[in-house]
Amino acid sequence: MEGSDALLDAAVADCQKMRIPCRTPTAPALRRTFIPALKVTGEESGGHPPRLRSGDVCACGRALGPNGARWGKVLFVIIALILYGALINYVGFLVVTFLLIAFLLRFVDPQSWKKVLGWALIGSIGAYLIFEVWIKLRLPKGFFGV
Repeated sequence: MEGSDALLDAAVADCQKMRIPCRTPTAPALRRTFIPALKVTGEESGGHPPRLRSGDVCACGRALGPNGARWGKVLFVIIALILYGALINYVGFLVVTFLLIAFLLRFVDPQSWKKVLGWALIGSIGAYLIFEVWIKLRLPKGFFGV
């Protein structure tokens, strides 16, 4: 059982490095169901702590994709960037940048609404000041004229 504890601790450490909130299972039943999901032995890892692989289950119960990625968030970001590019000429740089930053802060890396609105406002106005005012680059104004 000692090897299982080390394996579980290494898996929890991996989850924490990937910013996945994990709770270490303490009940023996949870340990018995979690350990076989990893299918990693000390021999396979060359004596190094085991790394999570595709199909593994994190200690918090989430299944991971290739190399430990959570593809749902990656897909959200790709779709958001495509929409950003498609809407920037119609809605305007300032508004679309505000919406993109707000979306990323609220849904991809969840933050409180207060932080989301504050950082989206600071980020979009800051980008506008850098590109439009300081560098004097013409940005799309959109139908709002902003």
